[in-house]
Amino acid sequence: GSSDMYYKGSLMLHTLRSLIADDSLWSEIIMGISNVFKYQTIDSQQIIDYINKVTDIDFTIFFNQYLKNKNIPEFEYSIEKEGRNITLVCRWNAIDGFDMPLLINTGKEDFWIFPSTDFKEINLGNFDINSFQIRNDLFYITIKKQ
Repeated sequence: GSSDMYYKGSLMLHTLRSLIADDSLWSEIIMGISNVFKYQTIDSQQIIDYINKVTDIDFTIFFNQYLKNKNIPEFEYSIEKEGRNITLVCRWNAIDGFDMPLLINTGKEDFWIFPSTDFKEINLGNFDINSFQIRNDLFYITIKKQ
């Protein structure tokens, strides 16, 4: 088999932590799992349900992508420039319904974009195109530039 079972889980959790974007809440989740399920035999669905409840966000499709699919999500994108305006054309190559937000940077600060499995055009305004960065240090993804 592949060796992804050795690192995929920890990188998925790092991605989830980045999506939650609240270290206090993340610590609460980790400690909560330890305390709520102490001395129990549990399955992944119980953990998913617990995380969904504590965050008040439905991460079911996120977990389906990372746990039930061997492929990690691929972020496909191109950058189109028209005059001074720059547009990001992007989508997730992933399971149906996968719409994980992603942090990007255009040289000044990080900000969230909300791609889906359908191509989207996102107007990024005017910036130095060489400054464009996808924060793939925070997400377990592959990137495919068109």
